[in-house]
Amino acid sequence: MENKEFEMLLESISEKQVQIPVDFSEQDYFEILLDELLCTKINRFSLYLRLSKEKFIKIVEKGQAIDTGQLERLRSKKVQYVYMAREDFCKYAFASTQLQKTIIESRLPNEEKAEFIRHTAQILLQYNFERMITPEIYTTISTGLAKHLNLLLSNQSFFLHLNKLLQNNSKLYGHSLAVTVIMKAIALELKWTSPKTFALIFEAGIFHDIGLARIPKEILEQNLEFLNEKEQQLLRMHPKNGAAMLRRLKIVPEACLQATLYHHELCNGAGYPEGIARSKIHPVAKLIAIADYYCHHYQPTSWNSSVIKGQSEDHHQVFAQLQADQVGNFDRDFVDALGRVLKVKSKASNRK
Repeated sequence: MENKEFEMLLESISEKQVQIPVDFSEQDYFEILLDELLCTKINRFSLYLRLSKEKFIKIVEKGQAIDTGQLERLRSKKVQYVYMAREDFCKYAFASTQLQKTIIESRLPNEEKAEFIRHTAQILLQYNFERMITPEIYTTISTGLAKHLNLLLSNQSFFLHLNKLLQNNSKLYGHSLAVTVIMKAIALELKWTSPKTFALIFEAGIFHDIGLARIPKEILEQNLEFLNEKEQQLLRMHPKNGAAMLRRLKIVPEACLQATLYHHELCNGAGYPEGIARSKIHPVAKLIAIADYYCHHYQPTSWNSSVIKGQSEDHHQVFAQLQADQVGNFDRDFVDALGRVLKVKSKASNRK
């Protein structure tokens, strides 16, 4: 909706109109408190204003950016709620409320907790995971994600590390969160469902790039092709740096340290930092490598955007690229499992 049209609409709305009660069991729109609306760069859901008990008008189209100025104008008119259609609300509500419900008992200052929860929920919304995996799998993953994040945030040392990653480059935390979701989806497909394994996958996924928190922002925000050799070498040190940072905490499992250290190793021995191959690479590190590749293609971070063959919002296209690059690089069983999760037919490839 254009600003002029939006302003005209606001002028026609009275305070009495916007406070009309609605029987939600009898209609297809659900309210969201304006002050709690999770604003993302590109809004994934259409937003509506209620003009009467039966009449709703769209003010933000799906796929458009939310104009913060419009939100302020709504507040100035004493509008308390905006609305989403039923189907969209179901997707939105889980990300915005499940995390809050689960993490609310964390022993953190309220302002830090609220900021971190809000950012995490925004990321889950932005990645649009329900387009990739079934709602049932996503619900299972998200519930476990919230549970394990709660445990991490209750430990101040863990929180400081995660928050440092977020503050240094917000895309890094978002990427780590996305990698964790994809890892858990693959693990479910492989029947890796023990609580201990799920906890390891979460910790390894969320911390795999923690070493990048020590890299200067100006390096992380550049494409790899614009970095000099010394800067590229600095980036390649992040697996070792990350494992060392986690080891100093003295409570991180050895398996998580191994996964963090080796998540850039390739099955053919062409990876880094040590150039090890196949059976010497921890299975969870192999899992990270696939999820990491997939998420970098789906939503590239700044420093890696020049080394991928192209970003795509179509997860089928991203998986096709993964299949093309898998031979010799990634564990085929894990790649095939991801294909089943995404409901994409895997192409035959040779094990080498």
